[in-house]
Order: sequence, then structure tokens, then C-alpha cells
Amino acid sequence: MKLILLPGLDGTGALFESLVRCIGQQYECVVVRYPQRAEWKLTDYVDYVAQHIGDDEQIILLGESFSGSVAVSLAAQLGERCKALIIAASFCR
Repeated sequence: MKLILLPGLDGTGALFESLVRCIGQQYECVVVRYPQRAEWKLTDYVDYVAQHIGDDEQIILLGESFSGSVAVSLAAQLGERCKALIIAASFCR
């Protein structure tokens, strides 16, 4: 099962490096890095992340900070294919 890691507003995913080193043996970790696009809306980020997920793949989503809302929206789209949703230090509601 893939663990999809969504970064905070900086878009780099650099904060996930230690996590990937620790759990990379147990899960296939995919750190999504966002392109710098000031004009993007939430739906643009959700669509971008969806491109990193196979059509029938089961995943775990982790959305950190800014990406909490992206993760929640994508999990709703994926339904049962999203086996777990983790929100870390986010402001989504």
C-alpha cells in the first residue's frame, strides 16, 4: 500500500525526509511536491495529487498543514480506496 505524503505550503515535502527514512521499509512512500503556481485553487491541488495515484490503487493519505484540506477533499473523491487519512498540524475543518 502506498503512503502519499502531501506537503505544507512550501510545497517541497522536505519535512517528510526523516519519516520516509523511518518507515520506508514498511510502506511505499510518495512525497508529492507541488509546482509553484500562485493561481492554483484547492481543486487544482487535488487534481495534481490524484495524478500520482493509480486508478485502482489503495492508499494512505497524509496531509500536513496547508495540504490537510487537499487530503480531505481527495479522500472524499477516492472513497474506500483511501484506507486511512492522516491530518498533521492542519487548519482544515
